[in-house]
Amino acid sequence: MLQGDFPATAPAANPVFYRTYSRKTATGRESWKQVVERNLAGLKSLGQLNDDEIDLMRRMQLRQASLPSGRWLWIGGTPWIEKQENFSGAYNCTSTNLVDWEAFGLMMD
Repeated sequence: MLQGDFPATAPAANPVFYRTYSRKTATGRESWKQVVERNLAGLKSLGQLNDDEIDLMRRMQLRQASLPSGRWLWIGGTPWIEKQENFSGAYNCTSTNLVDWEAFGLMMD
């Protein structure tokens, strides 16, 4: 697999990527590399990461070996997520303390 390409064994990758994670730009839609760079810029700022850490994350993302949450792929590095009232938009899931299986069943319903 070339950097930035989706594997041939994942035929749904392109439509899912362009529908879900690629944002509109003045010239069309973001490429995979553009999405990687945008979300890395957001992670660098948020996590106060150094260049070596970002380089490692870039290599892993371009090979699709390790990725942030899907929600972060969509909004990471955008001006919208930098506003405090929107911080919860980066949360991919939630958790709660369960005391019994019935509560678990209700949560899954």
